[in-house]
Amino acid sequence: PAPPPAGYRMGRWSRLAMTGLVAAAIIVGIGVLAGHGEQPVERWTTVGPDETVATVVAREMADIDPVAAVTSLRELNGIEGWTLPEGAVLLLP
Repeated sequence: PAPPPAGYRMGRWSRLAMTGLVAAAIIVGIGVLAGHGEQPVERWTTVGPDETVATVVAREMADIDPVAAVTSLRELNGIEGWTLPEGAVLLLP
């Protein structure tokens, strides 16, 4: 029998598996880098006595545009009106 050729040659299935592994690693790496720094921080607040959507926004989100903050708070928590029940727990944007 003839001696094997110098160097290692991967077979068809080995090359396919290696290509799939490299492609998966690239896709995962891109996904991790694209999502880096955009992880939302969940913050919650409890509604106090006689508080409204506007007072919660003024208390918890004073550094955000008030109109955008009210809209975000209402959409995030499914709030339709302005009044809030005391003790309700709200997710803050």
